[in-house]
Amino acid sequence: MLKKIALNLLLFSMFGLKAQIIVLKGTVKDSLQNPLTYANVIAKPQNSAINLSFAITDEQGRYKLELTKNESYTIEASFLGYTIQGFEVNSSESGEKDFILKQASQQLNEVVIIQQLPVEVKEDTITYRTKAFITGNERKLKAVLNKLPGVEVDKNGLVTVQGKKVTHMLVEGKKFFGGNSKLAVENIPADAVGEVEVIDNYNEVAMLKGLTETEDMAMNIKLKKNKKKFTFGDVEVGKGTKNYYLAHTGLFYYSPKTTINFIGDINTLGDHFFTIKDYIRFEGGINKILSTNGSVYNTSNSNFSSFFNFEDVTKSINKFVALNLNTPISKNTAISGYILFSDSQTTAFNESLRQYLFIDNTFEEQLSEKKINNNKLAIGKISFEHKPSFKNELYVNTQVKYNDVGSVSENQSIININEINFIINKNSTDLLVKQDVEWHKKYTSKHTTSFVLNYEHQKSTPKNQWFTDTPFLQGLIPLQEDDNYTIIQNINRQSHKLELGLKHYWILGAKSQLNTTFGNHYFKENYETSETQELSDGTINDFKIANFDNYLKYTLNDVFIGMHYKFKAGKLVVEARGNFHNYNWEINQDTNIIRSKLSLLPNITAKYSFYKSEKLHFNYALKNRFGKTNQFTNNYTLLNYNSVYKGNSSLEYTNYHTARLLYTKFQLYKNIIMSASVGYNKKKESIKNEIILSGTNKFLTPILFEHPETNWNFRGDIYKRYGKFKIRFTGRFDMSDYRQLIDNKLSQNKNKSQYYKSSLSTNFEKAPNIKIGYNLKLNDYQSSTLKSNYTTKEPFVEIEYNFLNGFIFKTDYYKNTFENRALAQKDLYELANTSLFYQKEDSAWGFEIKANNLLNINYKRSNNINEFLISDVKTYILPRVVLFTVSYKL
Repeated sequence: MLKKIALNLLLFSMFGLKAQIIVLKGTVKDSLQNPLTYANVIAKPQNSAINLSFAITDEQGRYKLELTKNESYTIEASFLGYTIQGFEVNSSESGEKDFILKQASQQLNEVVIIQQLPVEVKEDTITYRTKAFITGNERKLKAVLNKLPGVEVDKNGLVTVQGKKVTHMLVEGKKFFGGNSKLAVENIPADAVGEVEVIDNYNEVAMLKGLTETEDMAMNIKLKKNKKKFTFGDVEVGKGTKNYYLAHTGLFYYSPKTTINFIGDINTLGDHFFTIKDYIRFEGGINKILSTNGSVYNTSNSNFSSFFNFEDVTKSINKFVALNLNTPISKNTAISGYILFSDSQTTAFNESLRQYLFIDNTFEEQLSEKKINNNKLAIGKISFEHKPSFKNELYVNTQVKYNDVGSVSENQSIININEINFIINKNSTDLLVKQDVEWHKKYTSKHTTSFVLNYEHQKSTPKNQWFTDTPFLQGLIPLQEDDNYTIIQNINRQSHKLELGLKHYWILGAKSQLNTTFGNHYFKENYETSETQELSDGTINDFKIANFDNYLKYTLNDVFIGMHYKFKAGKLVVEARGNFHNYNWEINQDTNIIRSKLSLLPNITAKYSFYKSEKLHFNYALKNRFGKTNQFTNNYTLLNYNSVYKGNSSLEYTNYHTARLLYTKFQLYKNIIMSASVGYNKKKESIKNEIILSGTNKFLTPILFEHPETNWNFRGDIYKRYGKFKIRFTGRFDMSDYRQLIDNKLSQNKNKSQYYKSSLSTNFEKAPNIKIGYNLKLNDYQSSTLKSNYTTKEPFVEIEYNFLNGFIFKTDYYKNTFENRALAQKDLYELANTSLFYQKEDSAWGFEIKANNLLNINYKRSNNINEFLISDVKTYILPRVVLFTVSYKL
């Protein structure tokens, strides 16, 4: 019913709008008939109830305006350094009008007018004046951004502009919580935003602009004048059915010198305010001086990611607090920092039917798991910036992260009539301290030097316990017979990492430069494991006698020198890099192994710009990848109640080829944004786990697998705006071909996965706004023993309607259908949410009633497939929750 209503509303709006809109188009050129790219053409209606219309010319000087029929407008064309030209028009029918602009002797008045335009494009910067796009009913920054042309915000708070991801979020030119976009878009009030500035090819160090190529994009939120020395924000509290509630606040103070931001949230609605994607964004990254050396150091055994295990839960209490500060401490020195704390207590429950497929035998396992998590995460960072001049900059950053993860799992496994029950306790405390120093010095217009020092210390102490009344992993672990079985595992990791980099930039001429990099990467980790059985009589069965327990010291040192030559030939920019590495590593356990190798890693990048808005980008690199420390252990380690692991000290690093071709186009005249890419990865050899199976039990050990592995990926995205309508289509196709060793038999695997998403949405001011879409996932998997293919179809509809001067109605509906054609299996679930918000104009108070999981479904269904296992999974979720909230805007 909801889908039919939405479709009828959409069709009615389309036919109604078509009758009310006419098009005025033409060109803007100078007196020599040269097209003026990025000139502004604006239509100012004489009727104040109608919004202005605007356009920006493309590379051919073309523009297109969409006007309301039978209304009078003043049409003006402007370009910096030229005299404004305008005329009056009554929009009774579509037509054409060309402009010829003459150079102006004085530009002051023109600059004032240009600053009032909705969109301004200069070099790598686009500035949006939000007043031209919003209705005033928007609550948060997210709603504002979604109304800007070419800007989109997804459900996870990721912002894209013209299809490119925003990597740095700034407010008034200062990082917002380390540049996190989600915290910004979901907390900054919409009425505080004056302008949105998008900076492509962004470089945090201004003097390196033009010296280093970057794919980063920054978004700078400029506040309204009355918010620039003001405290603003909002507070929201809500109470729902049963024991469901929420409390949320976002408070912000901005002045020309000091900014303070505070965010607090507590809820029992299963909303994870801080997700694994947010954590990765706060991780930061290696300075670009070091990240382009061609080596991938995957040596860390970090346990921080275990904080984010479950998305869907049956019970939760999530608490989140964040504080951000930016302030100068002298004329040339500023200090900034943030503190985040998250406390999550959740209960998750899932049931799965697992079908194990072998050449000689097939059987099923019924598995249920109830997991209670109690996890705490704290992150703090403080940064100093010292800029005595534009030619001399120093940055010092210190970050501390602490994680306390605890979980209790109740597992029940049934195979045929044999039942085994486990209780699994897992606890871990993790501490990470990072210290970064960056110094940049510009000596002359041709010579600049950068120096980087990074130090990182990490300590992790996981403790795991397994409890059961049935013998398990027989033949793989040395169990002694007992009434009940208790296994205790202790792991201790301590690591140190030190990285140094010195880079000199030498501009050879107007179209070429040569860069030289000297660097060193040093990593050392102590890794210990132990497993014991605690018997009922109080004695201990130490597994050490059966070649368990590990004590490993691993050291890796990489000294490298890199040469980087960059030149420009017309519209083509080419960068060629070569990094020469001297690797030395030592593995000290039962015996001491010392190895060293030399390696040359090439990297080439080429960019061709047809126009400023149409580009082709190619990259090729040969990279070396190092494995994790535990992959080198000589003795056994218990991974879980059904798996045992043993490392391989003879392993080395592996190398692989990677290539990518990317095409992007932003066509202003036709309101089209498109991108397409193809990627290719090939491994001559790889580190893979050899798997030995015995029923559901697994024994794994890594080996250097000397079989080639290839991966292809294709991406496409096209966005088209027509008047108040937006159409978007996204496609993704991945294809991989690899081999694996299972039970001493070589299995060849081929996997093809496809994902397509299409949507049609509206952007009306007074009518309901509707988004109708369809998600389609296709997967075809083939191995030596199994062929499988499945499809996931998900039509959806989202509706938002602002009405009666203060009411905002929202609803969404998703229908997910999973079909495994090979097994003739079909699963279905439907999700729906709705809300009604009211805030009287000029009132600080707001009221909302909303319902989550409106259809009150109990679980979601999904399927997973690998080379020997098909899993049909039920993941249980929170029931229907009806919530009433009250908000107050400061």
